[in-house]
This record gives sequence, structure tokens and C-alpha cells, in this order.
Amino acid sequence: MAGVTDIASLTEFRAPDSFDGRTARSDRTHNAVVGAFLHLLDEGNPRPTTDQIARRAAVSPRSVYQHFPERDALLIAACERQCRQALDATPPIPAASSFDDRLTAVLKQRVRTWELVRASRRAMSAREPVSTEIAAWAARIRQRERAELISVFAPELDGLRRADRANAVAALTATIAWPTWESLRAHQRLSTEEARKVLRHTVASLFLR
Repeated sequence: MAGVTDIASLTEFRAPDSFDGRTARSDRTHNAVVGAFLHLLDEGNPRPTTDQIARRAAVSPRSVYQHFPERDALLIAACERQCRQALDATPPIPAASSFDDRLTAVLKQRVRTWELVRASRRAMSAREPVSTEIAAWAARIRQRERAELISVFAPELDGLRRADRANAVAALTATIAWPTWESLRAHQRLSTEEARKVLRHTVASLFLR
């Protein structure tokens, strides 16, 4: 009986290690799939197949399906990873500083993010009209970015009349936004610095700076 008790205790002791090992392997596969998907997007493949992703990630197609039964979930995970990477590499926007300093910080943060996520955001834009999941994700991002801009430029916005403030918020939100950046960079073929200057000039004009 003592031997049975000892074996049971040993099994209970090792179970967490076994679970942690499976979790670690699952995380590695998840990260490999997301990374492979991003590499393929960046290489100019706007909609990689499951087999292409699996080969690049060195996993089976079944593993890709297990982690991402819906392709839109993989696209969201990829874009969110890139957004986190960009934000982690960018200093926070200073609250108590001049308008110019805050504008510089906002543009630095957004431009870094937009340049990093260009391929995945293009894929997002293509899927948004036909995917409720992508549309909901994009709406949350836009709402969060709008709220951040209102907070950052509160000193300037609060000094405006109600109607003027509403117009300024709408213009500000439309100016410092991914579609505007895509238009400047892809359609008008401006360099990063040229496009940044256009945004700075436009935002400053809103507040007569």
C-alpha cells in the first residue's frame, strides 16, 4: 500500500511540470504560426494559405487550424503583436508638455506603429467589409485612438466652442489615422518624413499653430 501511495504522490507532483511543458509547446507553436504569417505578409503575400504558413512555421497544417480555426483570428493576433512591439519601443506621450512636444510624441508613436503594421493593416482593410470580427476589431482600435487623441490634445480642444470642438475632434481623428497615412505613403508615394510633415502641418492648422 505504501508503494501505491508513493506512486500517486509522484504522479501528482509531476503533473504540473507536464502541463507546463504542454503549455510551453503550445505557446511556441502559436508564436511560430503568427510569426510565419507576418513574414509572408511582409514578403508581399496578402493572403497566405494554411500550407504556406505551416511550412514557414515548421509545424503541421493541423497545428495551424488548431490554434487558429478562423483565419481572421490569426490576422488579428498578428496585427496586435506588431502594435504591441511598436508601442513597447515608443516612449509614452508626455501629458504636461507643450503642444509641439505632444504632437511630436503622438506622431512618433503612430508612425512607428503604422510603418510596422503596413502589410497586416492592408490585409485588415481588405477583410473589414466582409468580416464582422475584423470590423469589430477595427472599430475598437479607432475608438481607442480617438480617445487617446482627445486626451492628448485636451488643452487645445477644451478651449474651443462646443461646435468647433466637435469639428476639431473629427478632423483630428481623420488626420492622425491609418487610412490617411496609407494615402500619403502608398498613393502619393511620400517618404516617411514627408508624410509626417504633412500630418504635423495639418494638425497644427486645426489649432492655428
